[in-house]
Amino acid sequence: MRLELSNTAIRTASVGLLGALLLATLPYLSVIASQYDATQRPLAADFTLPASDKTPFTLSKVKRPTLLTFGYLDCVNSCPSQMLLMHKLAEEAGERAQLAWVTLEPSTDHYSTQKHPFSILIPSNESAAKSLAQQYGVRVTSSFTSTEDSIQLGVLTHSDSVFLIDAKRRIQGIYSGSDTSAAAIIHDLTRL
Repeated sequence: MRLELSNTAIRTASVGLLGALLLATLPYLSVIASQYDATQRPLAADFTLPASDKTPFTLSKVKRPTLLTFGYLDCVNSCPSQMLLMHKLAEEAGERAQLAWVTLEPSTDHYSTQKHPFSILIPSNESAAKSLAQQYGVRVTSSFTSTEDSIQLGVLTHSDSVFLIDAKRRIQGIYSGSDTSAAAIIHDLTRL
């Protein structure tokens, strides 16, 4: 027995098969599309910390975008460039954003008398600082080295991310590494 199909039958079957494939992939297409929808971004962990001037800082109460980073004032690795970046961002963002630096060494940074154009936020202890940093995906490790006099010196290393968080606490951007430019962050900030 020989089966012959007309061109119309072949086209109808092809359209039907294509339609079935499209319907089957719709749930996946909506997931992919939501990755690019700014309203579907993950929420930043909320927190309340005292600033170095003793005023409380609560992320969910900030009514404008926030640029948030983690570090400590005596750091000699990534923090100096991170500090420069935050100063430049404060200058360029002006009142458009709240800038905050969460210290990873609250036992020493709370004594700082240095003035910065952004809030220095001070967790209750190093463990609380590390826990908050980890909620943001910031890697923090401690290591110790011994001197000739058998004195243990602690070294804290951490990733150097800056988080752009909108007024609804959605993370709109994560900027990391030495190639992070203030211009790129400010560009994204102005789009909010």
